[in-house]
Amino acid sequence: MTTPSTCPRCATETAPGVRFCPRCGQYLAAVPLHRQPPAPIEEPPSDLTSFADPVDRYRCRIPLRRILVMTVLSYGLYLFYWAFLTWKRYGQNTGEGISPSMEALSLAVPVFGWARVAAHVRAHRALAQKAGAPWRVGPKRAALAFAIVTALAWTPLVLRLDGAISFMDAIAFGLLGVAMVAAVAGLLWSLQRDMNGMWSKVQGNKLLDAPVWAGDVATGLAGCLVWADTMLTILSAPYRAGI
Repeated sequence: MTTPSTCPRCATETAPGVRFCPRCGQYLAAVPLHRQPPAPIEEPPSDLTSFADPVDRYRCRIPLRRILVMTVLSYGLYLFYWAFLTWKRYGQNTGEGISPSMEALSLAVPVFGWARVAAHVRAHRALAQKAGAPWRVGPKRAALAFAIVTALAWTPLVLRLDGAISFMDAIAFGLLGVAMVAAVAGLLWSLQRDMNGMWSKVQGNKLLDAPVWAGDVATGLAGCLVWADTMLTILSAPYRAGI
């Protein structure tokens, strides 16, 4: 028997000839040299520490349920914040010089926004194909869906410029709004489903659900105001007369 240089209990380095560990008191003289100390246990990082860096906030997974809830709550305005987040994440991972803010704002421009949606899908589909991840939504299909969204969104705004709004007009505008929100929810749900699978494949791990950020709250509050305006337009004749 020989005194080891490492404590088998706590892995503390000991000087030759020491019979007891100075840290835990383990008796060392009768322990054979070939006995290996236990490997230290590494604690996995918590959700908070693993995403402490502000850059990593764009590497989370956006849950599909949140896509649906936020799209409805925001009256479809979540589309712009979603475009910002997804373009930001794409740029962070690929290193391409992309302006997420400009890409998000470009969606408000008729016709040009359709082309940007197609470019958005085309870029992410290429990344998915490179990673060997499935991708279901094509650029043309996404652009067509967004063209329907813009038509449903702009029609009530243009018709309101003609003058007074009747009760039936308000009902029609409300239905167009509901159809627009449903179209946005379907488009974002389909794209985010493919993106969640793609990013999991690219990063090789299970992604964490993204926290609720200030942009989620802001778009949700703005959407609540639009929903309130829609309901007042339908239910209140004095409000319609004042528009």
